[in-house]
Amino acid sequence: MTRSARRLLVLLAGLPALQTWCGWARLPRRLGRLSRSSLEGLEGLEGLEDLEGLEDLESQLERSLEELKHLETPEEARERYATVLEVEEKHRKGTARHFATPIYRSALSVDAASLAALNEEVLEATAQLRERDAAGRAWCQENYPGGFTSFGSARQLHKEWKALADLKRMLKAHLRAFLQEGNMPGVPPLESLHMTECWVNVMGEEATHGFHTHDYANISGTYYVQTPPGCSGLRFEDPRVDRTAQLDQRLVLEYPVRAGDVILFPSWLRHEVPPSGPAVRESERVSVSFNFAGR
Repeated sequence: MTRSARRLLVLLAGLPALQTWCGWARLPRRLGRLSRSSLEGLEGLEGLEDLEGLEDLESQLERSLEELKHLETPEEARERYATVLEVEEKHRKGTARHFATPIYRSALSVDAASLAALNEEVLEATAQLRERDAAGRAWCQENYPGGFTSFGSARQLHKEWKALADLKRMLKAHLRAFLQEGNMPGVPPLESLHMTECWVNVMGEEATHGFHTHDYANISGTYYVQTPPGCSGLRFEDPRVDRTAQLDQRLVLEYPVRAGDVILFPSWLRHEVPPSGPAVRESERVSVSFNFAGR
């Protein structure tokens, strides 16, 4: 392997450490793509004395690393964008609760017949999409085994399906209630929020979705279309987990799910769906997920 190839490999190998040191949840998009493509291109180079395009790869990586000098770390971003609230006089003595995390759950505010019609329409459209969406199925084989989601192929379904356009309209009252009850400084007012993404999820016995957050959004949520008895709920992780070294203090809260219910939460809150197992053997767990962000 050439000296340049070895140097490039060292730089690429150091990216995870750089990511950890900066506190990024993931590498900046351009650098992440470059890292993956470069590593794939360097596989099996032992014994080779030359690599076509190696200088170009190395130059791209060096430019990307130079750009990192101008990126804010999470700590710097916190300082810049912090919303500072003054503690009220009534809390000057005794115990007060701060930094609470709001999570909203409610049945969709429609009559039983309309709810059944909505769910049936979404189920039918989802089945049709699953059958024709070859790109989506391929994405799921790698990223969502045991299930189907349109996240990797169709994330604007509220603009394509009438049923989900109707759902978007029905969610407005729930968003209003969440904003009023949730006390979330920094979240835009209702009139400034708009649905940016909307996709469907179908989960079989082994399908799971590990802990994650939703980037570039303020409020995220899920509407449940079909929930067989005993299927997995929606789990949330205590957001203070990264501030303690006590592993036994890690708390995970699971919300049971029911067809017709909607759950809303801050987009930064880590959440997951564990496997449902045999509970969904005869009938899969189906939901619609979405993001809202300020204009």
